[in-house]
Amino acid sequence: GLGDVYKRQNGFHGDNTQIVQHADTASFIAEHFEPDREWMIQNFGANQGIEEVQPRDADVLVDAEGWSVDLGGIEVEARYFGFAQTHGDLWVWLPEEKVLWTGNAQVTRDPGLPWLIDGRAEASVETMRAVRDFLPEGARVVPGHDTPTTPAIFDFTIDYLDTLLAEVGAAIDGGMTLEETTAQVTMDDFRGYVLFDWVHFVMNVPNTYADLSDEGGR
Repeated sequence: GLGDVYKRQNGFHGDNTQIVQHADTASFIAEHFEPDREWMIQNFGANQGIEEVQPRDADVLVDAEGWSVDLGGIEVEARYFGFAQTHGDLWVWLPEEKVLWTGNAQVTRDPGLPWLIDGRAEASVETMRAVRDFLPEGARVVPGHDTPTTPAIFDFTIDYLDTLLAEVGAAIDGGMTLEETTAQVTMDDFRGYVLFDWVHFVMNVPNTYADLSDEGGR
């Protein structure tokens, strides 16, 4: 997924930069690097530097237990809360400063949407709730592509995912096809994101429809 490709931008750092990565991300890169690169070029265009990206092995592999390091009196933690956008999403947390970096798991503040490139909206919303509930009062959140803000940034994402799951699930229960579901689940109250039509209709609704249909045995 896109989140994994962004993690590969670590390859542009100097050789003395230590790369910390979830083990599942490392496995994904090893198995899917070229197809994922082709997906990026197809969707975002050629000659934008994607062709130049090369995989780089991590120096530290992290599992569900997380990882931490002392950077001269500043404790930095790489925390894992479960599947958000990919299987290997890590959240960088400074416990003393109460600052959380989200990466692409939380791309931006509202009206930005989560990118369900790998589907799994149910797992994603569960993780987002866990992250929001973990954050103490006064915490600051730095999303993947936006300026620092408050934990309230997760409320819009959670509301969107809950609504998506409810409306797509109702469409499936009503016997609707994917095409009928996409036409019905417009969720206009969540509009405002410049990429809404692509992320919602091309990615999020179809992937959620596929996930819920599989779970229902359809």
